[in-house]
Amino acid sequence: MQRRTVLKGMALAPLAAAATTLPALAATEVLLGTRTVNLLADHDTIYVGLLQGLFTHIRLTVSGNGILLYDLSVNFVNGQSVSLPVRTYIEDGGTTRYILLPGVLRAIRTIDMTYQRILGGGQAVVSVYGTHP
Repeated sequence: MQRRTVLKGMALAPLAAAATTLPALAATEVLLGTRTVNLLADHDTIYVGLLQGLFTHIRLTVSGNGILLYDLSVNFVNGQSVSLPVRTYIEDGGTTRYILLPGVLRAIRTIDMTYQRILGGGQAVVSVYGTHP
């Protein structure tokens, strides 16, 4: 019985060594686009395109002023689209959570943002990041 255990251990040792030497696959975040929001309008579009690559998640950051973001509509290269209700206030210097896109990998054509105008607010810069697997 001990001999079988030793033989199994010897057989699995190279596999364990190979598994520990494989590089980790880290997700990479890419800037998809930036839009200056004047807070007088209530809708803006960021154009991405197929050349940016395939993505699993998106995330928004805001600088300059806070915005009240209602919805995101992500339009994909294959013609499909998804409406993502965010409904959150993003303060100056703030960010959204990572938003999972439906499907395995998606090529994004455009991202439409719907937000509320903030009284007394100035301009805000909204940046959208996508995560490569």
